[in-house]
Amino acid sequence: MTSLHGDPFYLGAGESGVFAVHHRPAAPGSPVAVLLCAPFGNAELCAHRSLREWATTLAAGGHHALRFDLPGTGDSAGDAHMDGLLGRWTAAVESTARWLRAQAAVERVAAIGVGLGGLLAASAAAGAGPIDDLVLWGVPSRGRSLVRELRAFARLEASAGADAELMPDDGHAPGEPELVTGGFAISAATLEALSELDLAALEHPVASGRARRALLLARDGVGGEERLSEHLLASGWEVQSDSGAGYGAMMAEPYESRPPRETFASVGRWLAGAPAGGAREKEQPAAPDRAEVLELDGGGTPISEHLFTVRDGANTLPGVLAAPRSPQGRDECVVFLNAGALRRIGPNRMWVEAARRFAARGVPTLRIDLAGIGDADGEDGGWSDDASFYVPEFVGQARAVLGELEARGLGPRFILAGLCSGAYWSFHAALEDERVQAAMMLNTRALFWDGQRRLQQEAAHSRKLAEPRLWLKVLRGGITRARMAEYARAIAALAARMPAHAAAMLRARAGGGDRLDHALDALQARGQRLWLMFGPREQLRLELERDGRIDAMRARPGIVVDLIDGDREVHTLEPLALQREAHGLLDAALERELAHAGDPGVPDGMSGAAARG
Repeated sequence: MTSLHGDPFYLGAGESGVFAVHHRPAAPGSPVAVLLCAPFGNAELCAHRSLREWATTLAAGGHHALRFDLPGTGDSAGDAHMDGLLGRWTAAVESTARWLRAQAAVERVAAIGVGLGGLLAASAAAGAGPIDDLVLWGVPSRGRSLVRELRAFARLEASAGADAELMPDDGHAPGEPELVTGGFAISAATLEALSELDLAALEHPVASGRARRALLLARDGVGGEERLSEHLLASGWEVQSDSGAGYGAMMAEPYESRPPRETFASVGRWLAGAPAGGAREKEQPAAPDRAEVLELDGGGTPISEHLFTVRDGANTLPGVLAAPRSPQGRDECVVFLNAGALRRIGPNRMWVEAARRFAARGVPTLRIDLAGIGDADGEDGGWSDDASFYVPEFVGQARAVLGELEARGLGPRFILAGLCSGAYWSFHAALEDERVQAAMMLNTRALFWDGQRRLQQEAAHSRKLAEPRLWLKVLRGGITRARMAEYARAIAALAARMPAHAAAMLRARAGGGDRLDHALDALQARGQRLWLMFGPREQLRLELERDGRIDAMRARPGIVVDLIDGDREVHTLEPLALQREAHGLLDAALERELAHAGDPGVPDGMSGAAARG
């Protein structure tokens, strides 16, 4: 169990504000502080929990360690369309390194960079960043190599069965000069600047008596970067290399990602061999100020983001509360829950975007990590079975979050929002807690979890073996051998249990309608509302349509069912067009909830189209 969740805060202000987490050593002893520089986009979502464990491992070994989100990513200020984003990214690495050196009062700072994070760390080390040691994992010498890789993955994603309207062949929405890969957008200007970056063309100032070291890690022993190694050696660096064991396991999907502890250990031994000394001779710019609040411009409306922590038993659940700078006196408060094992920024950073938009509308909005997810305490790696997410403990944690919000004067009417299991938790928290005014449920895979649902998940696993997207993930190193074996076992289990389960499914279908009707009756009697939003070919949507439940649910007051059309299921909404559709539905639901609070006479049972219009 992980217990050292670190100390979260912001560095800098306004659109330059960077979210950071400082992991302090229990017993300081190392002269080297460590800055962890994450990869970009979906790769960061996959590696996030591993990098968190790496930071706690470093702190346990006597190092100060700092994790942070680049500008326009994670919980930091800005978005993908900021001007000069590559320069902002490099400046953020430099400034966080300066803060870490000053705060830790150490002789040396080492930067561990993965993918894009490594490119930025190496650039900062050649510039104004006080970085003495580099650990570069899967980092090419040229930025254009990374851009080519991102473009290749975007094309593979686009060709993996998507229709032209939702995800065209060039990987971005029609008419937009940007790349979208893994659900994350990169502007044309950023791609151009990144393509021009060449680490082997950077000059590295060398101070007399100051040793600089680099450790180059391959991807599970494949693909060393000889050009970068030769350049660093020629520039006076001491260079070593290692296989980088565990890269693929770290880059698996968040619910199955595993920390590469073998590499943690080898890097730890390398750090322990650092020579004394390392302070730069030239004067460094001042380190950025630390802040507990991030002040932002919410499209013309000033908003603030506050760090928010909930204690639930032995677990610390960290979050970020976005709120209008001038209180609006509203009783509503929105809470975004995790989408499965995805950290609190949500799929494709959608929860950050929506929370800031809702705050600008006058509604305090919290995005939070529940136990074992993102930055929260709890058991790591417990998601091998989908059923792990569909347990009462998470519903109880969601309710504990509401209690903490109410104790701090927020609410008392709450709107819960989530995708996948987060939608399930929202639904069941509403059933158990009358403080939940409404649940916004995106692509929920289940309203109730039982044996029937497990069988359907096994069937889904078996179907995945025929999907191009699965083999795309294999190529990216994002599917472990264990997961592939699980899919194979699912086929065997499905075949063996099909006769017995067929009868069970018929019984469940016969009684499932009654159970849902009873739940909806209870919500309706209390005046609670549901906003069900389904993307193309979602399994539960197909089941509800097959059973004639969609129209029946829409006929109930207080229930809106919105359907996004398309030819293929994209559960976590990677295509930009799907993200925009979902944002529009969330905005419409919020406006309808605010209208309901202001005018109780307005009827609830509107169709999705009416709610948006």
